[in-house]
Amino acid sequence: MKKKRSKSDKFKMRCPKCKRYNTEVIDTRTNMTFVSRVRACNECMHVFTTKETVDETYDHPKYKKLMRELQQNQIEIFNNNKEEK
Repeated sequence: MKKKRSKSDKFKMRCPKCKRYNTEVIDTRTNMTFVSRVRACNECMHVFTTKETVDETYDHPKYKKLMRELQQNQIEIFNNNKEEK
């Protein structure tokens, strides 16, 4: 029988080797399109890398307005940087 995850484990990363949730972030690097994190398992000491990206296809009515505002801000920043050069 599978063990149920606790609420605190809901957003934790699972170790691909031992399948436990006792991991920690060692290093984080950001890029324009993704976030790369180096993680280590505190149980088996396995070190692994994750890449987190934004799913642009996610279409929830609650976030539509926010996404439009973010896109507009990104366009403005891009245009401002372009004009400065």
